[in-house]
Amino acid sequence: MRVFAAVKLDGAIKREIAGVSSEVEKKSGGGRYADPANYHITLEFIGETNKESLSKIHRAMDDAAADTESFEIKIEGLGLFGKPQRAIVWLGVSLGRTKLIELDKKLAVRLEEAGFKTDGKDFNPHVTIGRTVDCGDILENIKSGNWMQRVESIVLMESTRENGKRLYRQIYESRFKK
Repeated sequence: MRVFAAVKLDGAIKREIAGVSSEVEKKSGGGRYADPANYHITLEFIGETNKESLSKIHRAMDDAAADTESFEIKIEGLGLFGKPQRAIVWLGVSLGRTKLIELDKKLAVRLEEAGFKTDGKDFNPHVTIGRTVDCGDILENIKSGNWMQRVESIVLMESTRENGKRLYRQIYESRFKK
């Protein structure tokens, strides 16, 4: 099974992000766009693992969440990774960015202690809305939101493919201390 740890987004925010994604899609020269049901903020991509290893992942998540207090995030600001002709387009996190980075570091350490490899890259909290998007310079002309959400947990998601479509299903949740 293919898994990753993430912060889930509220349905209302997913709908708002879908509106921005739709506008990017209309103005771009094509690309592959994420299903709004799959919008999230990835903390750590763990990759392929077996069911026997899930308890180690759960413990690592629980340990990272145990000393974390809930906090607010604000999603705003379009950005891209790569070249504008084949970009990954995303919405960033402003408020709560530092807390997400700290949470990711804690989780990465716990996962490594449990024997999992992490990518070691600097974490840039974001919500991916499209891949291989030919976006040129359109992003600066699209209103990109200002949405708040309280983060109270991290989740483990399983990634599968069904009828050629990527599906993410929550299989575990670690709640923060209040």
